[in-house]
Amino acid sequence: MFLSDLKTRFRGEVFDYMVEQTQIALHDPVVVKKLGGLAAELSSVTDTLFLPDIRHGEIVIPNSQKDTINPVFFPMTSKEALDAGRLTRSVHQKPVRLWEITEPLYSEAYDIKMDLDEIWETMEPRQKPKDPVKPKGRGSDPLRTVAAMRRCVCIEDNRFATSRPIIFVRQALMLKGSKACGGTLAHEAVHAWDALRDGPLYEGTPYLSATEYRAYHVDDAIDTRQSWFERPCVPQEVEAFRREHADPARPFHPTQPMIDFMVENKYIHV
Repeated sequence: MFLSDLKTRFRGEVFDYMVEQTQIALHDPVVVKKLGGLAAELSSVTDTLFLPDIRHGEIVIPNSQKDTINPVFFPMTSKEALDAGRLTRSVHQKPVRLWEITEPLYSEAYDIKMDLDEIWETMEPRQKPKDPVKPKGRGSDPLRTVAAMRRCVCIEDNRFATSRPIIFVRQALMLKGSKACGGTLAHEAVHAWDALRDGPLYEGTPYLSATEYRAYHVDDAIDTRQSWFERPCVPQEVEAFRREHADPARPFHPTQPMIDFMVENKYIHV
């Protein structure tokens, strides 16, 4: 019992530290100037993050959050990262948002529109509800695995359900300092909020590309040199490519060269 209490207390301290560093980063005047309104948007999302309970090796939503759509933030140990699918099983079986698609869905953030047939084309290869959900691993290094996990499934011909997003970050990331912590959580908050806001659109390759470009834009603004990047300058390279190939009037709308860059460099998995 003592060891369990100690682990719970330490997880809470990691949660508080990373949230605090994220808010500090998003309120930095230099970062605010680069991100504009996105800084305030991500700050609001960060305010809604909560630490879940753990029972019998699974994440459990506390009663105070059951009627919300707030994302989970779970600082995990290296051992927990090996079985993230089991941790999330109960959460991903309970949707927090439903969509009934009678006309094309539109994402204002990325200027992407998809009708029901297009959504089905992107989702069909992913429709394996019984498979374990695994985080987007960036290598086996204990400092490198981060993810914003969610599940979107079809429950009828034109009705879809999205589960509560769960942001995973390794506890050991604290060793890399305040910018790595703040930038990493802000990056994943982009994905968590996009999954809640645009639901089924998130399954398509264009949307996956767009949300990653926006997340790397945040990394670049905070000057995050993440420990899990193969090369520390990845955010700057991605941001430079976006600026070269994006339409200035639609800065995060994914052009074909932008999508190809994401796929070829394996920044998204399709």
